[in-house]
Parts: sequence; C-alpha cells; structure tokens
Amino acid sequence: MFIYENGIFKSSLLMEKNIKHGFSTRRGGVSRLPYTSSMNVGFGRGDEDDVVLKNIKILEELSGINNSKIVYAPQIHSRIIRKIENEDFTSPVDECDGFITNKKGISLLIRMADCVPVLFYGGNVVCAVHAGWRGTVLGICEEAVKLFSEYGVNPQEITVAIGHCIHSCCFEVKEDFVESVSKERGANFALRHIKKSENGFYADLVSMNEEILKNSGVINIDSSSHCTACNPDLFHSHRKTGGLRGTMGAVISL
Repeated sequence: MFIYENGIFKSSLLMEKNIKHGFSTRRGGVSRLPYTSSMNVGFGRGDEDDVVLKNIKILEELSGINNSKIVYAPQIHSRIIRKIENEDFTSPVDECDGFITNKKGISLLIRMADCVPVLFYGGNVVCAVHAGWRGTVLGICEEAVKLFSEYGVNPQEITVAIGHCIHSCCFEVKEDFVESVSKERGANFALRHIKKSENGFYADLVSMNEEILKNSGVINIDSSSHCTACNPDLFHSHRKTGGLRGTMGAVISL
C-alpha cells in the first residue's frame, strides 16, 4: 500500500522497515513553469538548475533524508546499476539506470515521467532502479537482485516498492514493441503482459516487473496502483504531454 502525504508517496512496506524514501509527484516544489510546476527534479526541462536542485532537496527532506550526499546520473534505458561504495563522487555520475549501496549518508535518486521507479531494501542495503520498458525487458530488476547477493542478501530478504508509472490503461504500444519483448523475454511472457484490443496493444510494465522479481525469488513487493498518464494534475507524464513536462523522482537512503 502506498501512502500520500505532503506531495509524495511512500510505501507502507518500506515504512515498516524504517527506510527513508519517497516518490515525488508534481506537487510540493518551487518550479513555476506551467508544465514543470511545481515539483520538477529533471535538468534540461526548462527550469533553472538551482530550481531543480531546490526541488531535489525538498524531495529528500520530505522523504526524511537529511545530511546526505545524493547521487544521480543521466539515464539511458539500460540494465546498468552502479555500486556506490563511498562519498567520493560528484553528481551527475556516469550514465546508468540505478544505484546500490550499503553506506549510510548517501541517498540514491532515479527520475521518471511514466517509466517504472523501483526501490529495494534488504540486509542493510538499498537500491534505486529506473525501469523503462527497455530496462524492464533487459532485466534491470534481475540485475538488482543479483547485486544484492554480492552483499550477502538473499532474494527473500528483499523488500521492493514499485512506484507510480504509466499503466496498461494508457500504455498503447505497436507491434514492433510486442516483437521486441517476445525476442528478449519469450512469446509467452509477452502474451501475459501485453493485451490486444481492437484499438491496438496495451503493455503492463508493473506486472512485467512483478513477474521478473518473483522469478528472481523476491516475495515482498508493494506496487502502486496509480497511473501517471491518468492523473495529469498529480503526475508528470511524457506520454500524456508529448514530452512537454517536468520529471519526478524516487529517492532512498539508509
């Protein structure tokens, strides 16, 4: 279950573990442009950099994160997750779509505007993943579970929160999308998660990631029911706006 307060969502499962985290909406920030207002954590969307940095700081504070060094990067729709071993970095770091750390005093930020934000906790390790459709079918969540094992954490010990993203009601795709998913994950996987209607094909990124996580051994999964494209007053959505939008973020820290 996800709980909304002060412009952000939190996962009840992660809250039970006392893990500091939050999924931003388009509310609660200081952006003033009509299409980024008021919470935009993405650079290059029209806001001045200092406005974006203020919004990132607000997101951290609303998530209960203080006195932490934040890491973020250009996202490239991959399955690359970077280990953050210490505070010897300057954001943005090299391109990737996720971070993992077992160090306190570091907060992990990924950004989205329809793609799937996934936060992980287990064994005193946290991870944040940006799972676009390409990252999803490439198995970025599988990669996250694999990296947890390198810290000695079993899949059954991991708690996962899948935040708000575009849902199957609004994520219309073309036949080449279906072919790409079938090629990477198999035809049966595509059939389970992509439904055909008289209007076209509709893909379910949430159920894709849930299945991939369960097949990796994860049993504690909290998934948001909110669709970013259905709720333009609450969320930024690339699909809904054709790209004229702000960017939301998901952050987590020990």
